[in-house]
Amino acid sequence: KNESSNFICCSKKINVFTINRERSNIHTNVILHIKGTRVLNQRTPDTEFLKKVLTDIDGLASLANNEAISNETTEDVFFDMFKEEGKEVINIQKFLFALRAAGIRDTDPRLGDFMTRLKDYHRESGTEGGSPETQQVNRKVFREYV
Repeated sequence: KNESSNFICCSKKINVFTINRERSNIHTNVILHIKGTRVLNQRTPDTEFLKKVLTDIDGLASLANNEAISNETTEDVFFDMFKEEGKEVINIQKFLFALRAAGIRDTDPRLGDFMTRLKDYHRESGTEGGSPETQQVNRKVFREYV
């Protein structure tokens, strides 16, 4: 079954058809060669990843089938995606950069509480210089502030 997917190409949106969406692992979609343009690969998350990220109104994992509910929260999934290699800390600047790349602006009201808490944490930590965005925080702090 062929399905249409959207790709960003030189600031223009184009449709590209992909094949075999039912693969179980994260994979790179088939990309058609477009003469003279650069097309960015879009990765499609697998079903297990989506089960960990998508939650219902109560914060419980929404599962299409009747499998056990995952104990991993959305915050944990984000932390694991952006944590520093070999360390149990996340670089806030990299996390915010990823949000900006996804189209979420610093002025977005959804980030208001997070940014306020981040500034408070920076002030409480007594770190001289730098900014709240240049901090590295552990999983516990990240969960509290996100």
